[in-house]
Amino acid sequence: MKKIPIFSLLLLAAVCLPALAATTKLTTLNSFAVNNWGDRPIGAVVVGADGNYYGTTQHGGPADAGTVFKLTPSGSLTTLGVFNGTNGQAPQAALIAAADGTLYGTTYRGGTSGKGTIFKYTTKGALLSVLSFNGTNGTGPNAALLLGPDGYFYCTTYSGGASDLGTIFRVSAGGSIKTLLSFSGTNGSHPNAALVLGTDGLLYGSTNSGGAGNKGTLFKITTKGVFTSILSFNGDNGAAPNAALVSTASGYLYGTTSSGGYSFANNGTIFKLSPTGVLTTLHIFDDGDNSDGYTPGALLRAHDGAFYGCTAGGGEVPYGTLFKITATGAFQQVKNFDYQNSSPGALTLISNGNAFVGTTYQGGDFFAGSAFTMALTGARQDICNFGGKSPSSVDKIVLGGDGNYYGIAVETTAPPEIEAYGANNWYKVEARLYRLSPAGGLTYLYSFLHTYETGRFSHREDITKPGRPVASPDGSIYFTLVTGINDFSPEHSSDFLDYNTDVMRLDAAGHASVLWSFDGQQQDYYYIVVLEAAPDGSLYGFNPYNGSIFRGLPTDAAPTYIYGDGDWYEPNSTPVITFGGEGNYYFATNGGLTSSYDSWHLFKITPAGVATDLKTLTPTTVQALALDAAGNLDGSDDNKLFQLTPSRTFRNLPVTIANSGPLVTAADGNVYGASSNSGSAGKGGIFRITTTGKVQTAVNFNGTTSGANPCAGLIPIPGGGYFGLTSAGGSAGAGTLFKVTVTP
Repeated sequence: MKKIPIFSLLLLAAVCLPALAATTKLTTLNSFAVNNWGDRPIGAVVVGADGNYYGTTQHGGPADAGTVFKLTPSGSLTTLGVFNGTNGQAPQAALIAAADGTLYGTTYRGGTSGKGTIFKYTTKGALLSVLSFNGTNGTGPNAALLLGPDGYFYCTTYSGGASDLGTIFRVSAGGSIKTLLSFSGTNGSHPNAALVLGTDGLLYGSTNSGGAGNKGTLFKITTKGVFTSILSFNGDNGAAPNAALVSTASGYLYGTTSSGGYSFANNGTIFKLSPTGVLTTLHIFDDGDNSDGYTPGALLRAHDGAFYGCTAGGGEVPYGTLFKITATGAFQQVKNFDYQNSSPGALTLISNGNAFVGTTYQGGDFFAGSAFTMALTGARQDICNFGGKSPSSVDKIVLGGDGNYYGIAVETTAPPEIEAYGANNWYKVEARLYRLSPAGGLTYLYSFLHTYETGRFSHREDITKPGRPVASPDGSIYFTLVTGINDFSPEHSSDFLDYNTDVMRLDAAGHASVLWSFDGQQQDYYYIVVLEAAPDGSLYGFNPYNGSIFRGLPTDAAPTYIYGDGDWYEPNSTPVITFGGEGNYYFATNGGLTSSYDSWHLFKITPAGVATDLKTLTPTTVQALALDAAGNLDGSDDNKLFQLTPSRTFRNLPVTIANSGPLVTAADGNVYGASSNSGSAGKGGIFRITTTGKVQTAVNFNGTTSGANPCAGLIPIPGGGYFGLTSAGGSAGAGTLFKVTVTP
């Protein structure tokens, strides 16, 4: 099946005749970080007062040191802060919210000594270090902080202290720390889990190792530091507890061990601890095939009174499970996780204890973790994927009516364990609709997954492919979305195709809805509608399957076809269209009015739908068009530029230049574009095509502060000027967002 790339349309306004000279100014609006997106979420999220979810990722960010993120219930992900090593590295645990809304947390590494930190994220958006561990006062906090009734935070470190086996400490919000206990091995070593407050006012916790059999311990401690060992695990009753205990009103504590159980199982246990210190094993993860899971994590008590938790692995697939257990030990496996969402972590209760929100450490569309919501019944809704790329490498971006920039970032990913799919070759293409604020804040709004799987005798393509967003005067963003399948298998003698295209509307609140639908079932091409918005608010589209052009207002139930009725032949390309200031519009496509696939043609179509074939171009591939003030139709073709005069004289302009996207007509009447390889430094530039056919350099990119290698052409800004993207350069070397103004 032929796959046709989506290319943008360009909106132009009426312009005046060129002056003898014009001033072109370049302004860098924002430099992109190498990777602002986090991956590998590991701790539970916390629900903020605003109803959003807040958490950390262990990796990602420019230094790959982790991030702090906000996730809306609908799945919009925002990176709030990034760790750089100095302010922390590799957070492993959940955040905790103080009364004033400040979020506090720990990092396992980083800080002034590289031994971990306590940090806070303020309500003003600042990520600040509260304390750096130095070894003496602890090393490597793995657990979440506990806010005690006295206003201090209580926690543990995995190592450090007097014997380098871990500590229990108290710290104030200002960073004043006091070590309450250093573990010695006999009383436990290497605590991993957060402390919990019991009904008796004491703090309860566990150690991963140490104790009588070096398989971990349970303990309690007062806020003044009076420590009591409760018991040592022996392997048969569990080993290596790593998750926080759950305190109940009855005084019983419930928890898990990550290993242990019967000697032949060693998959972990679920237990309860009486107020007098008696341990009862409620469940042993001991199926020989790991079908009930292994390495259980923290428990949560839901509204129905039962305890729920996840295993990091095992189950029927085996990539982890959701389980349920009653206080008396009745166990039920509720849900199996799959390869796409594997290694689930801690859960957080939502919906008044009737559902969960959680994350997975692996899986997701970038194999860097995901977020999901889940009912108590196990019905799961995936809401977000972690990982991905910065928008500086895409060519699909527009300026919305709210002053933010909207675009599509695309990444192709192959799974790290391709053998899981047998002999088939499988990979995915992830397209994300993002919003970029003028200050550089980046938010992913929607994620679209397009997968390919090929074998020796079959292939299947599950299609979800968005087109470039366009901005409308009504303040909304519109884009096309192709969905469907392309399946060739022994059951079908040829490709089975079933897909359609929707025109989508993204409102000011970031919600997407279907405006119009076009059915493309069982056709030979993607039924892709090329879309653009006109100054009067109309949306214009071109259907490359049947050659039709339609126009409609967003308030219309359906668009009106102004050219073609579906009887035109099939063009061999996605067209390029531009609106002229005189009211006509111009487009180029591979095919003429009477025959198909012979060559590219330039057309003019009036608002009444009268078409004129202006010029046949052989051979060429038209990438962009713009009408200058003198009526010349300028365009780009691979590494060349051309000009068609009003008298239909065609000029191949004598310059080799790689135009990177849409062309624009500026206030001086000339046509401007962004080249990825021109300029005095070879880092790209802004060029102009004069009305007499001369190509001139207007701006040079320097590869550093101003960026390098423009990748998205030029896009008009309401009120004047144009913006674009570079794929390299800038302060972090990962590209820039820039603005160009032309003054006659």
